[in-house]
Amino acid sequence: MPLPTPNDKEKRSDFVSRCVSSEIIKKDFKTKEQRIAVCFSQYKKGKSKSKASIEFSDDEILFIDKDV
Repeated sequence: MPLPTPNDKEKRSDFVSRCVSSEIIKKDFKTKEQRIAVCFSQYKKGKSKSKASIEFSDDEILFIDKDV
């Protein structure tokens, strides 16, 4: 199964929480540190494909281009 990816207009904090608790991530990555690192990496990949992002306080929202 594919790893989780950010959804359109999903906050970084919400994505990372959703990602680290996903069954795929828990199964494939045994330690909390591995899961967090993979989820932040997935977020970074999503950001590189997004059409825009807005940073506020200690968080960020991505606007994902559905055609990419």
